[in-house]
This record gives sequence, structure tokens and C-alpha cells, in this order.
Amino acid sequence: MTECLAIVAPLAKEKKIKLCSHFDSGTPTLVYLDFMRMKQVLINLLTNAIQASREGEDVIIGCDTKGENLLINVIDYGCGIPPDKRHEIFSPFYTSKKEGTGLGLAIVKKIIEAHQGHVEISDNLGKGITFRVEIPIDFSSHEYPYRVAS
Repeated sequence: MTECLAIVAPLAKEKKIKLCSHFDSGTPTLVYLDFMRMKQVLINLLTNAIQASREGEDVIIGCDTKGENLLINVIDYGCGIPPDKRHEIFSPFYTSKKEGTGLGLAIVKKIIEAHQGHVEISDNLGKGITFRVEIPIDFSSHEYPYRVAS
């Protein structure tokens, strides 16, 4: 997560967005996952959050656990996503941006599903969106090809 924050930092600085992180003390330090693919997920979600935010706003990434699952939240206080468009945003080539391919969130969804997880979207109080990624911490019960520590 720290590497992903460093990668998106120039974009955040350009837009005068403050990047904040919160890592729960109970978060495991070793999780079996595809490190490069999860980086791609986080960079896509953080980039979208920064692009949706206005100057001076915060984008927050947090990590926590819920039972046997790792939770990663990317929170912005930007323009939000209308409820009637939420079912479309994970479809390939769907975009509301002038630039972009519309593949970012479709790729995010596929990567998270490959990790036996899922992605949820929720409204923040006031404004903005939270993307919550939830993936199992223990892959020992799954046939999973990646064994990379983060």
C-alpha cells in the first residue's frame, strides 16, 4: 500500500489532494496474494479517487480485518457515483471520463474475484464514495497459485 501511495502521490500533489492512510494494528503483515495484481487494484482505485476529488480534499486508504478477511477501503469525498450507474462501472469500456479506456474498474473486479474476494461501493456521509475490497486472509483452503508476501 505504501508503494501504491508513492506512485499516485504526484497526481495527488498536482490536484492538491491530501493522501492519508490508516492501517489497523491487527492487520496481518503476511498475506498470500498476487502482489503485482493487488498493486494494480490499489493504484486504479486511488487514481480514480484522486480524479473524482476536488482541490484540497482528502483521499484515504485504510486496511483492517473482518473475521478471516482483509478489508481495504479507498475513500474519497468527490462527486460520487449515481446509484443507477453503479451496476455499469465494473463493465469493460464503461467510463464517465473524457480520457480513459473504461477498463480500470473491470480489471479491479476481475483481480479481486481471482483472489476469492469481492468489491463493494458505498456512499460516504456527506459526499463521496468508499470502495471496499474484501479478500480472504488464509488461502490454505483454496487452490491459489500465488504465494507472495506483502
